[in-house]
Amino acid sequence: DTRKRDFSQPDKLSDVCLLVGGENVHVSRTVLALHSPVFEAMFFRSFEEAGKSEVEIREVLHEVWTKKIFVRSLQRY
Repeated sequence: DTRKRDFSQPDKLSDVCLLVGGENVHVSRTVLALHSPVFEAMFFRSFEEAGKSEVEIREVLHEVWTKKIFVRSLQRY
């Protein structure tokens, strides 16, 4: 269950750290890409973020990201 996982710390499934509202969110590029065409483009096409281990997500508050965008996008599938 994604709500029980601590995304603030890296684990065996995470391969990128998103910096959201000044806080770390450790995630899997592949999982994000499967659920979002934006992340698919960001991580698997010729964008500079594809080669980075840390990516800043600007203009989104951490609370909004974790409670609304991230968890809801994963729960759809």
